[in-house]
Amino acid sequence: MAEAYLNLIFHIIVAGVCASTFWKAANLETDGSSPLIWSLASLATFLTGWLVLSWSWPMLIAAQVALGLAIALLRTFRYLRKAGRG
Repeated sequence: MAEAYLNLIFHIIVAGVCASTFWKAANLETDGSSPLIWSLASLATFLTGWLVLSWSWPMLIAAQVALGLAIALLRTFRYLRKAGRG
C-alpha cells in the first residue's frame, strides 16, 4: 500500500518538474510566449501518457522530449516563414 502512494507521489513530482521546465523555457522566449500554455501542454501530455495510455517511465519522459522538439520545430518554421517575408 505504501508503495502505491510513493509511486503516485513520484508521478506528481515528475509531472510538476516537467511542467515547471516548460514554464521556464517559455519565459526564455523573447516573443512573449505564454508559459501557461506550454505548461498545460506538458501536463496534458504527461497525464494522457500516464493515465490513459499507461506508459512506462521511459515513454513518459520521451513524450516530454518529443513535445519540446515539436514546439522547437514549430517555432523554427514560424520564424523562417516570417524571415522569408521581410
